Amino acid sequence: MMRTAVAAPWRWATVVALVALLTSGCGVGAKEEADMDTKPVDEATAQFHEDTAALVDELGIEVESTQMRLRRCEGKKGELSEDVYHVWVGVRGLAPESNVDDLIEKRHGLWNDAGWDITRYRHLDSGGVNLAATDPATGYHYSLDSGFEEDPDAYLVGFFNTPCYRSPDGDVDFGTVDVPEA
Repeated sequence: MMRTAVAAPWRWATVVALVALLTSGCGVGAKEEADMDTKPVDEATAQFHEDTAALVDELGIEVESTQMRLRRCEGKKGELSEDVYHVWVGVRGLAPESNVDDLIEKRHGLWNDAGWDITRYRHLDSGGVNLAATDPATGYHYSLDSGFEEDPDAYLVGFFNTPCYRSPDGDVDFGTVDVPEA
């Protein structure tokens, strides 16, 4: 059965913008400068897009929208630098079988069994599930949320972040990045 979004587009834009503001500059992946990996922006965005697209494919959701951004990293003491960044990806989609909570529960089991650091795992009164975890091999942080009013059994929102990197090319052009075509 084909689904159509019943929410006004501004609602989803508001959700994405609010989460973006809440997570920007909050020390996501903050490290001491001596411990920070150096990685060119194009390499980091290409690899992270490939990895997050693989996760979304494994989840089996129908993607409605994807955004990718370069964001500043805040150091442990609140410092900011024009050449220190992380990559953020936001995805919104639908579970075609209206089983989004089952998809998140399965992912929780896989990540837990693989030894990932589960940083959030809760069942909401609305029936949704929130899951967040960090992959110890890459430092990538993933969060998956369900239980949205528009279709609590189908809608999934994912927010994904890399650790902080230093650009070897100098200043980073922060903001929206074109998502590579699949």
